[in-house]
Amino acid sequence: MSISARETLRGWGWIALALLALLVVAATWSRLKPDGGAEELAATEAAFVSDGAGEVGTGVTSGTRLAVPVEVDTVRRGTLELRVSATGQTEASSRATVAAREAGRISDLLVAESDRVGGGQVVARLDAREALLAVRQAEAGLAEAGARYREMTLFDDRIEDPAVRQERAKAARARSGLARAETAVSRARLDLGDTALTAPFSGRIANVLVGRGEVVGAGEDLLTVVDLAPILVEVQVVESELRWLREGGGAQVRLPALPDTVFRGRIRAVNPVVDPATRAARVTVVLANPEGRILPGMFAQVSLEGRSFEDRVLVPEEAIVERDGRTLVFVFEPIPEGPAGEGSARWIYVTSGLSNDRYVELVEGEGTEVPEPGALVITAGNYTLIHDARVRIAGGGSDRGGAP
Repeated sequence: MSISARETLRGWGWIALALLALLVVAATWSRLKPDGGAEELAATEAAFVSDGAGEVGTGVTSGTRLAVPVEVDTVRRGTLELRVSATGQTEASSRATVAAREAGRISDLLVAESDRVGGGQVVARLDAREALLAVRQAEAGLAEAGARYREMTLFDDRIEDPAVRQERAKAARARSGLARAETAVSRARLDLGDTALTAPFSGRIANVLVGRGEVVGAGEDLLTVVDLAPILVEVQVVESELRWLREGGGAQVRLPALPDTVFRGRIRAVNPVVDPATRAARVTVVLANPEGRILPGMFAQVSLEGRSFEDRVLVPEEAIVERDGRTLVFVFEPIPEGPAGEGSARWIYVTSGLSNDRYVELVEGEGTEVPEPGALVITAGNYTLIHDARVRIAGGGSDRGGAP
């Protein structure tokens, strides 16, 4: 075979080997690649990423956006009532400690804790034997002094000049000791009366500290009397909120110890002095307590009525959203001839004014809008929305009652 023939055969061999290698690579790729071609994968990714309107992550197929379920409420024009929230504790409207005026032994303890008593009612007695003897001794001294006085003035009735008679009687009282004896009797009787300890006002007995037969010293506390009707609630209100409150304003009080009842009262007093340490002042609320259910020392959550502002544009506080340091609300706008309850969420920047625990006032401001009363604002599902998002009303509005 010639050299040219051998070279030709060798070239065809290399070509055959190259074709065989391409066949092996093609077979391997067909086994490793995912099901479906590149066109199918690209189509799937496109359907997932875009819903036909250029928005990402809506999960919408067939080129239609899914509507996000939201809740809405109505923009209102009405009266905004400011309220101030605070915590405190209940106090008796009157509290007094009954103490022994003199040292002695408790001979009778006539009450027990929680007993009801009237003003002036005897609640305890000290042993009165020594006091009674002191009264009898003072009365005897008074009788002796009276006898001496009569001796000194026996014939003074014959003196015609009244001024002279009056002067002699005055001198006789001093020399006989009659005036001093009368004072001694009054003192002894007062000491005897002090052995009977009485309630200073009507109320209930608390904190009985002694028992029958115990010896007590002068001034020692024996028990406490508290008046529970009405009851007081004292709270601390920060100085910036004091301007909204007024004496006579209403108050709602909730007691965790009595969770089944909301108690209504009124503001009795607003302390005009602010504590420089806490920057707050004491506000006192008075509550009727005819059944005595509220006891002193209970923890209280208080909502105080403040001033009212009429003719204000109001939205529920849940409608307010903060984005990049600015305040906005989403206004629901129905789609013409679209499905019932579906629409778009148009965000508008707003300027907020006063607020209470339910509503926020919207006011005019530079670069902001005030929605018209009657418009619907989104109150739930609004924190993840974007401008012009497709939404569907799923609820809201009906449970908030009428105007604020």
